[in-house]
Amino acid sequence: MAIKEPLAVNTVEMTEAVFHEGARAVLNRKYNRLTAKVAGVLLAVLAVLYLMVSLTDGNAAILGGEVILYAAVLIWLRVVLPRTEEKKAYRALSQNGLPRRETSFYEDRLIVRSGTGEETEIAYSDIISRRETAHLLILTCANGSEVLLDREGFSVGDSDTMAQLLGER
Repeated sequence: MAIKEPLAVNTVEMTEAVFHEGARAVLNRKYNRLTAKVAGVLLAVLAVLYLMVSLTDGNAAILGGEVILYAAVLIWLRVVLPRTEEKKAYRALSQNGLPRRETSFYEDRLIVRSGTGEETEIAYSDIISRRETAHLLILTCANGSEVLLDREGFSVGDSDTMAQLLGER
């Protein structure tokens, strides 16, 4: 029988800085792989262009323009697009004030409560990994969702209690 009182409670206030820290930490691995593939394709195209220019005694200045174009595309993919999406997501999240999440840890599960009162129950067996950033603890669930916790936000228990409950993840 599960204990009714939580063994640990964590509250995180989603300030814009905390949200951006979490968003950068959980940037989708698929997105990272995709941008790496795009960079590889662009590099291959640049290599082919270099060979064509070299073999045909063409003007090498054309390659400078290609390098600048490809660098701009990669900067847009890696920096501009993610930041724009983060800002849009934070604005949507914070429409009704500063978002708060309270996460309560029990013997076999955790429950995340949003500021609106919505609850999400997650079994510890569904948590596949745990990471840390400067201010956050991040739990990754099997369904791809992430639970952000404030490293200093425990009002009951602490991060050691949470680590014991989660076991080796």
